[in-house]
Amino acid sequence: MKSWFVLTWIPVFLFVTLLMFPGPGMGGSAREKALIAVGGFSLEGDFSSNPDFAGRISTLMGQALVRQGRVRVVEREMMDRLLAEEKLALTGVISKHSAAGEMLAAHYMVGGVVLRRNDEMDIVCRLIKADTGEVAASESIGLDAEDAPAPFVESLARMVGSNFSARGALVPKKSLVVEWDTYASEGSASSYAVEDGIGMWSYRVRGGEDDHAGIGWETQGLDLRGARLLFKCASRHGYPLHVRLYSFTPGFSHGDDDDTYVPVEGVIRCGEVAGEEIVVPAAMKVPEWWRKEKHAPDVRLNPGDIRQIELAAGEGLVDSSVRDQVELFRISVQGMAE
Repeated sequence: MKSWFVLTWIPVFLFVTLLMFPGPGMGGSAREKALIAVGGFSLEGDFSSNPDFAGRISTLMGQALVRQGRVRVVEREMMDRLLAEEKLALTGVISKHSAAGEMLAAHYMVGGVVLRRNDEMDIVCRLIKADTGEVAASESIGLDAEDAPAPFVESLARMVGSNFSARGALVPKKSLVVEWDTYASEGSASSYAVEDGIGMWSYRVRGGEDDHAGIGWETQGLDLRGARLLFKCASRHGYPLHVRLYSFTPGFSHGDDDDTYVPVEGVIRCGEVAGEEIVVPAAMKVPEWWRKEKHAPDVRLNPGDIRQIELAAGEGLVDSSVRDQVELFRISVQGMAE
């Protein structure tokens, strides 16, 4: 009995100690990051041909979070050993009064459910506060049953990780309620509809330097000071999309005259696998063509009063037409506290 304890639990204590109190060679910032325990995923639907699918998802999730480096991670294999004596459910919340909870001192748990409906699946991942059981964040991704799950879990883990700052502090996301209008140059097309809660933007851009298509949203004044925008999206072909923010800048802009709003622009690329594309207003530039046209060499974006947001496709194309369908699952704003 004594030898079993030494061989089994001493390595566990050493492992957890290294996680919580890293030595000088392991990087001083690690101790400031949140500790996440990767728990299990339950299965709902017919998984008779793949009964170990939940375990595979847990393993992939733990590995992906480790690669990100934003948080410290205790993976499922270690969780199984730590929770064995108390027989706690991996999808439950670790009590801070339990032996396992005290030893782990985990700030959060990651777990969830995999839902299968015919040939389609959804992986729903929840970030749970370990001391209260409160759901701090929830992320999800869809895939076909025949798809290899690794790239989807990788993307899902990035979405989970994006709830934390670079130093590992939780920074909540706030979903925006967006009403898009469409526009397109002559000979091009742009249409937008909402299907099952997902925005579906389809566009076709005729090949030509001045041809374009897009969607725009009049925000009525959005404060993005010290914040970033996250576009959760996917597309069939992954063509680049131009993102433009227009601000009301005192001393230059006039009332509701949108021709005097100050623009900045950047580029995102939505892939075939759904994921988040991040736009940081402070890092975006006022286009030089606009400065010359407006004779405004020193005017800057006012991030505290964003009046319009646009997504545009096909700009700058020469002798090349494109078409694509973009799924817009969510647009959220997030502070950038370190």
